Amino acid sequence: MGYDSNVEDVAAKLRLDVKFNDTISAFIMAGYQSDYNTPNVSTAGVVTGPQRNRFVQWEGNWVACAGFSAKASDKATINGRGAYGEDGTYAFALNVAYQVVLVS
Repeated sequence: MGYDSNVEDVAAKLRLDVKFNDTISAFIMAGYQSDYNTPNVSTAGVVTGPQRNRFVQWEGNWVACAGFSAKASDKATINGRGAYGEDGTYAFALNVAYQVVLVS
């Protein structure tokens, strides 16, 4: 949770991690920021877009995320994540983390 005193708004995230076994784990997360749609007004009285705080990277007041990790072998883990925000944007990511071992 954070408070930005410049724009007098808060941001918070709540995350739940679940480990099903030694191979598979997952998480769900929700995020909130206050007053995203409040216009930012300059000292000259000009509206310059939505008011932003310094704690979040999503558009809109809320976002929902979910992800997983699945161990494919002793050296490889598959990771995936998806997110959806209030403004209708979404993002997906999938990767393989591979542990390289150098023998000297």
